[in-house]
Amino acid sequence: MSGFDGEQIFYSNQNLASGGPTLAEQRAYTHEEVSTKFKQFIREWTYKNSYIYREQLLSNYTTNTYYLKVDIDDINNFDMKLGSLISERPLEFHQDLEQATKETLVSLIMKQDIEMPNFQVQIISNEIPKALRLLKSDLLGKLITVRGIITSANKVQLKSKKLKIECKNCGFKKDIIVGPGIPSFGIPRFCDRTTEQGANREQCPRDPFIIVAEETEMVDQQVLKLQENPEMIPTGEIPRTFQVFVDRYLTGKLIPGSRVKLTGIYTVVESRAGPDGGAATLRLPYIIVLGYQMDSFVLKKLDSQFTLEEEAKFLEFARSGTAYEKISKSIASAIYGSEDIKKAIACLLFGGSRKFLPDNTKLRGDINILLIGDPSTAKSQFLKFVER
Repeated sequence: MSGFDGEQIFYSNQNLASGGPTLAEQRAYTHEEVSTKFKQFIREWTYKNSYIYREQLLSNYTTNTYYLKVDIDDINNFDMKLGSLISERPLEFHQDLEQATKETLVSLIMKQDIEMPNFQVQIISNEIPKALRLLKSDLLGKLITVRGIITSANKVQLKSKKLKIECKNCGFKKDIIVGPGIPSFGIPRFCDRTTEQGANREQCPRDPFIIVAEETEMVDQQVLKLQENPEMIPTGEIPRTFQVFVDRYLTGKLIPGSRVKLTGIYTVVESRAGPDGGAATLRLPYIIVLGYQMDSFVLKKLDSQFTLEEEAKFLEFARSGTAYEKISKSIASAIYGSEDIKKAIACLLFGGSRKFLPDNTKLRGDINILLIGDPSTAKSQFLKFVER
């Protein structure tokens, strides 16, 4: 590891061997220059004669949704060096992008005297996703894109972004800035207030600090689990699972079962493994999500357009009175017999109806089927038909 951000999130600045900008070229832009370039990008980037990011910024501000979704490919087309810098060192420069977005909005609405909220910059990418099982140490601290299924989602919790603590003995206050990702910080055990010259103060005891909740800046956070897509798992292997972290406007958006493409920062958090918090540590990898897209495979399945003639045929078929029999006979027609199983699968595919009992009990309309049988009786073939 060649660097860390002070919050026990470690990353490396290794460069790709194939033609990428050198470290000297990447550092040609200072933090101020990155902010200036990104402001210029928001104001000037056009698509189909429309200033898409400028309009998105103003539209989100009017609806009180303080985020800006940016495609990293657009940044690369605008300024290759800026895009490379963001891709190679996102932890270092992401805060500059958010500050630049805030300052751009202030200049667009021309109101200098109002309290402007902080904006979240969400980054998406259309590059080919990397397989979860191929994430190695050379990608630490870099912007990556992965694809998978959300298998679990913890409830949305609060995370301290800027923690205000106060010494209960002398009243000294200080701020602790909490870095991005899973919180990993410690409250000082001793008060570090400098005594005035000539003053006779009693030394503050150990662990004097308390958290001042009303002066602490909080944001929403959520921890999810991302699992490999079934078609990406090699034969005989078990699926790999990664922990992913989302915050602010990305919380509550992804539910278990969703197929998604995530763009974020591959990093690690340090976990104490030695006795009594000793020096031995484990570095657990996870992904700080900066943006997401629903998997295009799922979108194509859901985005079906039917003509008025096709809809009329559907309605006529539904009124025919023989829809149940025709549908059940059409299921896995290559498999002979098993009429009862095919009828059950037809009910499974079309779902049931939710019931409300007189005692206000609600029964879900989901239908579950358990197939039990001898080997080679086409159980797996039925399931593959349902999946298709």
